[in-house]
Amino acid sequence: IFDTEILDKLQPTIEVSEWYAARYDCGSTYWVQISLFNDKKEKITEHSYTDTTPAQWGCEQKGWCRFFL
Repeated sequence: IFDTEILDKLQPTIEVSEWYAARYDCGSTYWVQISLFNDKKEKITEHSYTDTTPAQWGCEQKGWCRFFL
């Protein structure tokens, strides 16, 4: 938790990242949702991302992936 005055004054860049990989034996879907709230717990912005490995054994070609916002 950061002081709101500092955040308002400095307006730092907020970055979110995560590594993910599919299972090797079936298709899968990776989904992430990021929400930014103000000090009154009101949602300011929201981002979501979805990636699908459609077929069995598909992740062997894809490997580890990185989500970065």
